[in-house]
Amino acid sequence: PVGALKTAAKRIGCDPVEYAQRVLRQQKWCSNCRAWHPKADFPVERLRSDGLHANCRRSRNATARRRYAAKS
Repeated sequence: PVGALKTAAKRIGCDPVEYAQRVLRQQKWCSNCRAWHPKADFPVERLRSDGLHANCRRSRNATARRRYAAKS
């Protein structure tokens, strides 16, 4: 699946070789904060192909805090 690897790397603006190295080092790209994180930082989502959510926990929590409206 070299084509898929090239496509994924191009989508995030990364060199395919660097992308492959990071994947081998058990890292994943967070689509929200636009940074690489260890796979352990991503919550489980069984419907995705890799079994992990697209956004890291820190980004998801920050988004939830921004959207939260306290009841008055």
